[in-house]
Amino acid sequence: MRYVHRNPAYNPTTPPAHPLICTHPDTRRKMLFVSPSSANGIEGMNDEEGKSLLNQLLEHATQDKLVWRHQWRVGDVMVWDNRATLHRRDAFDPAERRLMWRTQMLGPLTV
Repeated sequence: MRYVHRNPAYNPTTPPAHPLICTHPDTRRKMLFVSPSSANGIEGMNDEEGKSLLNQLLEHATQDKLVWRHQWRVGDVMVWDNRATLHRRDAFDPAERRLMWRTQMLGPLTV
């Protein structure tokens, strides 16, 4: 089962499809692999069914008991496994100084 991106800026003429469920290469646990901001549907399902299933999966994944909300303090460092973590930031005061460094590590992700 794969999902389709909805953001046209990410897509050439044919939108890419990605696996909906993957196996984490280190833990071997199954994981949801979907972006709530860009998933548009599920291959093999009509629009209504696909969007409904995506909504159900994302509602489950974003339950309060499964969510970490970080209250930033000076000097904080945040590290996460991007292969297995839904993440986003809330709005921030544009007048406040904001410094972010990003690093990435490459590794396999299997279906």
